[in-house]
Amino acid sequence: ERLQATPYEQRVAPGEIFHPTIVLIAAEHAETARKLGDAAALVNSPLAVVAACPLAVAERIHLDRRKSTLEPIGVDFVPILTPADEAEVVGELLGNAASADVAEVECDVPEEVAEPDSQREPVSEVIERVMAPKPIEVRLLCHKPRVEGLYADPPAKQLSVICYLAYHRSVTSQRLRDTFWPTATSRKTADNAISQVRSILGLTPEGENRLTQAINSGEYELSADVGCDWTRADALISEATGRPADEQLALLKAALDLVGGQVGGDAPSRQFSWLVDDHAVYGHVECRLLDAANRLGELALESDHPSVATWSAGLGLAVVPGSEAMYRLQMRAASAEGSSQRVHEAFGAAERAASALGPWAEVERETYDLFSSLTQPEEAQAS
Repeated sequence: ERLQATPYEQRVAPGEIFHPTIVLIAAEHAETARKLGDAAALVNSPLAVVAACPLAVAERIHLDRRKSTLEPIGVDFVPILTPADEAEVVGELLGNAASADVAEVECDVPEEVAEPDSQREPVSEVIERVMAPKPIEVRLLCHKPRVEGLYADPPAKQLSVICYLAYHRSVTSQRLRDTFWPTATSRKTADNAISQVRSILGLTPEGENRLTQAINSGEYELSADVGCDWTRADALISEATGRPADEQLALLKAALDLVGGQVGGDAPSRQFSWLVDDHAVYGHVECRLLDAANRLGELALESDHPSVATWSAGLGLAVVPGSEAMYRLQMRAASAEGSSQRVHEAFGAAERAASALGPWAEVERETYDLFSSLTQPEEAQAS
């Protein structure tokens, strides 16, 4: 009923039923259930916590180790049993995660400043190597994934298989079958389809298939002839680690230049469920890019380039609409440029994003405190 008020509306096609993760907790762990709900709310997790309480017969839970059912909505799930001692530890961790009290640790150790390393590959060469064009290019970091360089446009499912292979680079044959042909009663269906994908991808200049066969290794592997914007962005972000600030700026900017919008925002949900529904995939991509945008913004502000920080925050919001970390970055960049109006606009956008989550949702405390600190001088002047 509240789907339209959550950030997960974009991941669900109209008419589909969206099942969140459901956690069942025994009566003695009711407090843990509350903490779990609070912690999940911090990351907008699609989580339903069901704590033990008297249930009517029609609302009972059928528990079985292999397949259980939550009535009356008939949601099937596989229960995961957690030993009591582990549950206790998890409860403590969740209590820390949900607590508003954060202990500040004083540290007199100065922050390490990375020095240029002559042994490391120069930044210009790294960018040139990583960005070298390939005969076939897979674009994942955009609203609608696509593949460039093929002799013909493949159907949606074949396109999705190619994108899946480009994301993982190497996949076991069983995993590929389970992902795209889970109900097939014969391996022949999947094998024939994959053979068609191999034919579409074609051969390397050396005459080798760009998609290797899984006869000996049990895996399908893409050749280096198939490029992918996600692979490039991930490599550039990794290369930035431990480098001086100016080198990090160049590498992170090159990585974020590859972003063309919300990943899979307009992808067909049926064929691209592995991208838009699997948190292990979209969550990893979003987190990686958002962290890079935040780091780039911090470096830009430290080096007195607020316009770069604004650009970085805009790309972060394109990847994860409603990210308060990016709104805070926008506010700080606007303040550095002396634009009080843009500080107010960014805070207003953060409030609207929070209110879209539900009638009781508010901006994070950190966002409110930052806004207050940035607008305090003008408030004092007005009074």
